[in-house]
Amino acid sequence: MTEALAVRIDTRFAAIPERLGKREDSKITVLSSMAEAVVFGALIGFEYQRRLPISEARKDPIDFVIFQRNRLDEYAYLIAVTASKELSILSAGREQEVIHILEEYANGGFALLEEWSGDGESALISTILKKMDAKVAENLEQIKPEVKVSLKKKRKGRET
Repeated sequence: MTEALAVRIDTRFAAIPERLGKREDSKITVLSSMAEAVVFGALIGFEYQRRLPISEARKDPIDFVIFQRNRLDEYAYLIAVTASKELSILSAGREQEVIHILEEYANGGFALLEEWSGDGESALISTILKKMDAKVAENLEQIKPEVKVSLKKKRKGRET
């Protein structure tokens, strides 16, 4: 009998995905589920190469089926292939390794998000948006340098 696959969240950073993901007791959400919050954290961790092992997992892991049902497992596999540099990690029977990589990058991302949160939830959202804006500008610069000049002109027009 195969053990059910589940994604764990470290107790040190449990508040971050709870603040970002949908909960019954919250009226404000950024993402629609805790699974989305885990993927978001993993993508941030991966982008900033922050991978932290889980020291103590919460007692309520998220069934990997939820990730599969919502097509979020694709991000887990993409991160795992890129991090391990092995296509064979996609082989049957290696799902736990994929989940382990996802958990560690999510944990690293949650650590960064906690650092960014500063004065609370609005500071966290503001920082995330600023970092996303900077990343978009950086990527646009790599693709087409003249686009950045155009963006700066538009921003100056909004600020005045």
